[in-house]
Amino acid sequence: MNAAIELLRKIGILKEITGKRRDRVYAYDAYLNILRDKPEPKPDHREDDENKVVPHV
Repeated sequence: MNAAIELLRKIGILKEITGKRRDRVYAYDAYLNILRDKPEPKPDHREDDENKVVPHV
C-alpha cells in the first residue's frame, strides 16, 4: 500500500496534506479543486417547448 501511495504522490495525483511523519492524510487535488470552486446556482424552473415556466425536477 505504501508503494502505491508513494507512486501516486510522485506522479502528482495524491498530495500529503498533514505535514506529519506518521498518520499522514493524502488528498486528490483535482477533487479538492472542484470542492473549492463555487458551483453555479441551478435555476428553480425551466421553460418547456411552449415557453411556459414549469417547475424543475
